[in-house]
Amino acid sequence: MNRIPRRLFLRAALGAGCGLAVLCPGALRAQLPWPFVPQQTPDAQRSALEGVRSQVNWLLNATRTAPSYGAGG
Repeated sequence: MNRIPRRLFLRAALGAGCGLAVLCPGALRAQLPWPFVPQQTPDAQRSALEGVRSQVNWLLNATRTAPSYGAGG
């Protein structure tokens, strides 16, 4: 049984994908839509930002004090 060369298969797949994108652009999506709408109030954004800042500060503190642990770090 003859096998299809890999380069020919890749070209055919790329051509099919491009053809699908041209003919019906709504069919191809990079990501699925969110199943819910996140909260976008100023308080919710502020709370999310404080959570990120807290995690970044924890990471900075852990990396700053790691050299003092020596071989046990």
